[in-house]
Amino acid sequence: MRLAPPLGACRICGATTEQSVIGRERLVGTGQRLIRCGVCAGGWLDPPPTPGSLTQFYTNHYRHVFTAEAAETYDAAFFASLRARRVALARAQRWLPAVPPGGRILEVGSGFGAGLAVIAAERPDLELLAVEPDVTHRTQGLTGAAVTFLPLEAVAAAGPFDAILLFHVLEHAEDPVALLAQLSTCLAPAGALVVEVPDAGSPWGAWSTVHAAHLSLLTDAALDRLSQRVGLAIEDRQPVLTGTLFRRLVRGEAGAVPSVAPALAAFDQAWAGARDTGGQRVRRWMKRWAVRLVGPQRLGAWQRRRLGEATDRALEAERAKPADWPPRQWFLGLPLDGLTREATLAAATTAIRTRAPLLHADVNVAKLIQAQTDPVLAEDVASADLISADGMGVVWGARLLGLTVPERVTGIDLMADVIAACARHGWRPAILGAEPAVLAAAEAHFRAKHPALEFAICHHGYFPPDEEAAVMARIQAAKPDCLFVAMPSPRKERLLARWHRTLGIPFVMGVGGSVDVFGGKVRRAPLWMQRHGLEWAYRFAQEPRRLGSRYVVTNFCFAVLVMMAWLKRRLRT
Repeated sequence: MRLAPPLGACRICGATTEQSVIGRERLVGTGQRLIRCGVCAGGWLDPPPTPGSLTQFYTNHYRHVFTAEAAETYDAAFFASLRARRVALARAQRWLPAVPPGGRILEVGSGFGAGLAVIAAERPDLELLAVEPDVTHRTQGLTGAAVTFLPLEAVAAAGPFDAILLFHVLEHAEDPVALLAQLSTCLAPAGALVVEVPDAGSPWGAWSTVHAAHLSLLTDAALDRLSQRVGLAIEDRQPVLTGTLFRRLVRGEAGAVPSVAPALAAFDQAWAGARDTGGQRVRRWMKRWAVRLVGPQRLGAWQRRRLGEATDRALEAERAKPADWPPRQWFLGLPLDGLTREATLAAATTAIRTRAPLLHADVNVAKLIQAQTDPVLAEDVASADLISADGMGVVWGARLLGLTVPERVTGIDLMADVIAACARHGWRPAILGAEPAVLAAAEAHFRAKHPALEFAICHHGYFPPDEEAAVMARIQAAKPDCLFVAMPSPRKERLLARWHRTLGIPFVMGVGGSVDVFGGKVRRAPLWMQRHGLEWAYRFAQEPRRLGSRYVVTNFCFAVLVMMAWLKRRLRT
């Protein structure tokens, strides 16, 4: 990579004093110096690459360094493994409500376009524009969303915009001050610049974020100084993802910038242990050879799995939730909330009473095994607000790995509890799924048990995909207080991921085959079998041909995964 002449001044704040070299770029091996600025508490690489070299790096080498973005096909599974939809939704909740109807959005550095697809689904009224020089990949994640692409030079003429998005872009800019200044002039009077960058003061950052294209390393104080230089005021600074910095910036008085001392201390602490040890050099060498031997696409699939789980944890760390809920735990790649059946019911009834949306999901052995090879299902489950352990196998396995799971909370029990609460409080539930005759029998069962119960709507689940929108429109028009989706996995998880945010129903949950039990099509195991984790055996006895191979394979795979995780945990301790 060819390098331009040295800058001699901090790329973030322009200071020429208190600049100290603390290392060099390692991932690509360009020889660039990493400089710590004592004035703004940021870091920067010097000298920068020449424009032609940087373009060549992005085209030919970027996905060899960051193999998580390399794939044979950029399909739904690829974007789900990166948690693209979850991240985009979490970000959108912080800025999208302020955008007026018919507003105009510009994303600079839109990547694959997955974030724009989420915005289009959430707000079809908005006009979407984007700057993304990677013509080959920029439409891979749009899923049909209408987006106008334009070069950066044409942004001023295309404005004004109600929101301009820069997610993990500023650290790549050769002149971040000029870029922010240029974009701030393109804002509508009430518009906002929405920025997210890696946090150089975060312990996870260190050398993994330093490569030839990350020209600036921003801390809290450095990003504030950068905003102040271009006359932007900070309206929101709460991170969306742990390990990142988030800002919603508007034109106005920037205000006083706080002392850089805390940010400098965080920066120095994060980088103090980031020495270039022999072990790190060996790992870099092994990765380069792995890319050569198996290709970046295959290596990327493995890295995306790790990155997806890390993203789930980063989102969870910043997610708002009731103070009395225990911390979310992860079991074999899927999250679990350790709430009791009573606490789960309380969360559901609170959601209905306060009209605060709550999506419930459950995890059983079959779903957990399926999620190992289905990243879309894994993302859909992880997107739920409350996730319960449905089945003693999950409870026992989680406890063996040291997780706190007080009891199993089955979908069928929770459905019965919530419907009983509906009868007591005059709430109107809805059911979607099952065969028409079975659904009618289940409805009659609940009416007989709760004479005061009134259903908002009950609709069978046997409709073709092209009728889905019409069915969901009928359910929305009925205005139920809660919705139970009685469909198999992963169909119900996919349907809820598409619709639960737009339905306006306070409490929504998938219940699988529960309606078949209430409708008399399938008998449930005796209580003693349920308590001893033998409900699967009772179901197998009823449908041996359909369930036999599934249970044998699934239970074997589950046992192997649990034992491997247990051994790994023992070796660590």
